[in-house]
Amino acid sequence: MTAQLLYEIREPAYLTPDVKVRFDTLAIRERGPDQVLISGVKGEAPTGFTKVCINTLYGFKNSMTVVLTGLDIEKKAGIVEDIIFGLLGGKHQFEKTDAQLTRSGHPDPATNDEAFSYLRISVMDKDKIKVGKLFSSAVVEAALSTIPGFTLTGPPSGETPAILHWPALVSLKHIRQEVVIQDQVHLVETKFFPPPEEPGENTGSRAGGEPAGPPGDVPQARLQEDTAPAGPLTKIAFGRLFATRSGDKGGNANLGVWAKDEKGFAFLNPFLTVKKLKELLPDMAGFDMERYELPNLLALNFYIKGVLEDGVAASLRSDPQAKTLGEYLRAKPIDIPESLKP
Repeated sequence: MTAQLLYEIREPAYLTPDVKVRFDTLAIRERGPDQVLISGVKGEAPTGFTKVCINTLYGFKNSMTVVLTGLDIEKKAGIVEDIIFGLLGGKHQFEKTDAQLTRSGHPDPATNDEAFSYLRISVMDKDKIKVGKLFSSAVVEAALSTIPGFTLTGPPSGETPAILHWPALVSLKHIRQEVVIQDQVHLVETKFFPPPEEPGENTGSRAGGEPAGPPGDVPQARLQEDTAPAGPLTKIAFGRLFATRSGDKGGNANLGVWAKDEKGFAFLNPFLTVKKLKELLPDMAGFDMERYELPNLLALNFYIKGVLEDGVAASLRSDPQAKTLGEYLRAKPIDIPESLKP
């Protein structure tokens, strides 16, 4: 249940079609097998706007993955990339290009597959022919004139539509809500107060999770840094202590992290700052992040801006929905007080 509450959110004030829900006010506890009680949920008045998702055709995209084997992986990747784009007339021929090298080869491979690393090359453009057959043909042609051991993870691929995700807010004065019961149409009158705010996702909360308005008492006291466990340190994988849930919000990603008890959260809260998260996930360091605290859930939420580019269907990332981001963090080793070791 905690995972679902932290899934694809931004600030603790979550905008629903009717009201703002304060995720930092609810209490959650297990009552028995397959029974969870959620109580104390508070909300705020409707904003006067409702969310809408608009999707438009951006162009076309294509990706192919080259297998690189054994020694000199970086050099081989550079040669392959240069030859492929050389055959295509240069990267400037496309509106967007991307090359992602994944080093997975074992230094002493026990099997052929353990020696593999992967170079994923992607292109995007409004010209479907350029992105489709011309691109895949250049990759296949490179196989005959480049590094030894060149092979692909699959046959040549064709272009697919790149759909641009455009999230927006629409004033309720433009929305007509109707309920149809036995062929009779009933108009639902929309009322909201205070007056409609200017559109924007960040209304009602500031980074850090402190409510901007009067949502009510947080059901669980905020834990202070001086309650954090101390003592000798030991190294452990982040995920042995903490759970995560991640997902996409248009071109942005969210990463929710939570502890199983108050002692764990007392360590997590001061430890996992934006700076620390960027140290643990260096490929996220170039993106702006927002950090929100939800002490009632023993949780933190990070909102990573722009990491998914123009949204799922227009992103060239290997994981355009950020589904794996949380498990990536859980694999990272960290130093913790020995008293926290499970």
